[in-house]
Amino acid sequence: MPPISFTSSEAKDFIRDQFDFEILRGFRREHYPDQQLAYFGLPGEQLLDVLSWRSLIGRWTAVQVNNTPEDQEVASRLVRNVMLSHLDRGFDPVWANIDELLTDPVQCSELGWPYQIVNLDYYGGFVNAAGDERASRRMEAIRSMFERQVGSAFVLFLTINLRDRDRGVLTDRFRQEEEDLLALEVRGVSEVFAAHRELGNAGMLKIIVPVFLAGASLRHNLIFHSPVLYQGTQQMIHFAVQCTPYREGGAGRVLRTRDRIDIINLPLLVLHGRDDLREVRLGEIPPPQYDA
Repeated sequence: MPPISFTSSEAKDFIRDQFDFEILRGFRREHYPDQQLAYFGLPGEQLLDVLSWRSLIGRWTAVQVNNTPEDQEVASRLVRNVMLSHLDRGFDPVWANIDELLTDPVQCSELGWPYQIVNLDYYGGFVNAAGDERASRRMEAIRSMFERQVGSAFVLFLTINLRDRDRGVLTDRFRQEEEDLLALEVRGVSEVFAAHRELGNAGMLKIIVPVFLAGASLRHNLIFHSPVLYQGTQQMIHFAVQCTPYREGGAGRVLRTRDRIDIINLPLLVLHGRDDLREVRLGEIPPPQYDA
């Protein structure tokens, strides 16, 4: 199969050049005011995110699949664009599938952890199940990434396609989250989940992805920005999360009911054009009277 050709869009440019850039600039000012940030991720052959954020980035690791002759041509163009853009200082190319890389202990240990920017700009979906299996290497890769980042503050950008080979995993996780909150007799759950369900995969992912990240990162405190739904090459949803070390000891942070509700209550941002960013609220679950 030939490599997928990526074409940016006005909406994607806005997210990268303004939305994400402002998050990174504020994050660096607060946590790393005297140093450049280390980058790990999927910049693509056009290097658009690295070019946009180059004033903030020092060393950087670019991951690019390199399995077929077509993939190798893309990798060659990536390296050429690095040279043409004078980005070779601190550049570390890794030729691999990023999910396989992050779930392989040997390969993963050879990377330059920790990084202050992790950009998982996927073309595919969140679960991305292989074959007839329901297991998700992508979700395990994200768990592994958090384990490697323990003790360090960083920003995670996660972009995924609404279309997903999920084998029913999205629906099951969405239903389970709703049932868990209903079992706790939390008010407003049915109405809020119904509003999200009406949006299809976009609404399910708005809840499932942040709840998954919060549970996969118990050694970090997470600050979630409202997710952004936009039209790129495909319809995509973009998450930005600031992650800081959890330092209170024990087995790590506990994911409380209140935390899950705060995540679910975040509005959805819908980006129709470069500057047409609208906030959509999908109801609000009142905080519980107890702190569970």
